[in-house]
Amino acid sequence: MANTENERERVQLARARLIRAVTAGDADWMRALVERMPPDLSQYTANCEVDGNYSMPHSGEISGASLLILAVLGPDGDVLGVTAGTVSVVRDLISCGADASRELTVINPTTSGAGIADYTVQRRDADGLLKCVAWAESSITPLHLAVTAQSTKYGADLVAAISSAPGVDVNKKTTPADATTSLGGSTPLFLYPCQTPLAGALRAPAVNGRFAIVSALLRAGASLDEISGGDSAEACVQRWEEKWMPDPSDVRNHDREAMPPPVIPGFTVSGSAFEAMPDGANLASLKALLAITRRARGREFGKELVRFRSLLAKGRANATLATPRVVAWMMDPDTPREVAWKVFGFWRAQV
Repeated sequence: MANTENERERVQLARARLIRAVTAGDADWMRALVERMPPDLSQYTANCEVDGNYSMPHSGEISGASLLILAVLGPDGDVLGVTAGTVSVVRDLISCGADASRELTVINPTTSGAGIADYTVQRRDADGLLKCVAWAESSITPLHLAVTAQSTKYGADLVAAISSAPGVDVNKKTTPADATTSLGGSTPLFLYPCQTPLAGALRAPAVNGRFAIVSALLRAGASLDEISGGDSAEACVQRWEEKWMPDPSDVRNHDREAMPPPVIPGFTVSGSAFEAMPDGANLASLKALLAITRRARGREFGKELVRFRSLLAKGRANATLATPRVVAWMMDPDTPREVAWKVFGFWRAQV
């Protein structure tokens, strides 16, 4: 009995020390712990799954967490403390075999911080307290969390390290909690949209560091279309802009005291509604990045269409029964080239 208790304490101590090291972003401490770890505990160097549910101040209660997920969340669970050490820890864990596509499940979401809170919809109740009324329940990956990093120059490095890991899908969508989910008497009032990591990054598109994070996602092949439900990246930015950026022509903007403080993920708002508003130059740069990326991908897609039509004309490719008739017609060698090229010029590629 004593031996069993000692073994349990040894395992718990080893796990607690590793969790503290990775959440603190202390790569040297983590490496030292791994080197001294007994062989029978070597599994903790990669996918140390936290048994049962795990609670963090600014994440709420989650399950299925691994060391990699906890490293991204940081000591407070809000993804706001990303440092060079965090990136080093993540890279070391991935090199040790950590599954960078591992998903966590949200048991009880929080209403503060970034990370998991960025995949929730919050409203104030009759007492003025924030409550989650919809949220992403599962399929949240380390990449979904990493893209919500704010006000740090290491956010893009963290996203690049995770997105380049084996098995990571940069277009993985979250699974929303539905009306059958009940958390302490709280049930989602409506379905939360399925979202890719790019949608998570665009929840606060104008904060410092977000441009670099979105750039890293796009370089990794993130799609611009259907990133939040059926909305494109541009539509998500426009919706945020309409909600949070003041319209100078609106007379209500001249009476700041009459406007309630906004609830912006990642910001602590006090006083005027405009004190938490980020730099508009960040938003303009990000919108330009999305436009340039879409044009560049559209041109590449158009070139592929022309190449494919040439292969059809040479008999080196064939349309199938599943090919839509309009596409088969455009690709048909008997269709005049000038007509096909005109259509290709206006083709809206899904990129």
